Amino acid sequence: MMKMRLGKVVKSNSHCDYIVELDDQFAVDSPPQATDYGFGSFVKLEGEDGRHWAVGLIYNTQLFNPMFLSNGPRLSSDPDPLFTPDLINETRTLLGAVLIGTLEGTADHPYGVHGIPRAVVPVNTSVSTMTQAEIHRFHISAEDRPQFC
Repeated sequence: MMKMRLGKVVKSNSHCDYIVELDDQFAVDSPPQATDYGFGSFVKLEGEDGRHWAVGLIYNTQLFNPMFLSNGPRLSSDPDPLFTPDLINETRTLLGAVLIGTLEGTADHPYGVHGIPRAVVPVNTSVSTMTQAEIHRFHISAEDRPQFC
């Protein structure tokens, strides 16, 4: 599995529960596919400056459509290309990510620290999938021993 950006943090429900807005076709050329962010997928939260904030797990996916059950007026004819600037896609995919630790150490020798991270992750922090090597290193202690806490 290769590292892939999924989206950005848009909200938190608690200190260890964050909501991620998935990148769509309007934000990036190649948006993530449904298989890229399945239940239980490991993700990492990192800033634009390269700062590592946390490791998390995807625990929920929510399709958000503000037009669902809307009683407002609707257009009954075919869409008019001249009218489309007012028609924007407001449907979003939101991911729930629970924070389970951090990657510490150096780039050559990272190791996992399991538990709730102390720092608060800022809004707009980038969220991406983790490679198999990163997931493996997250489960290795500073002493190079397996850890499953």
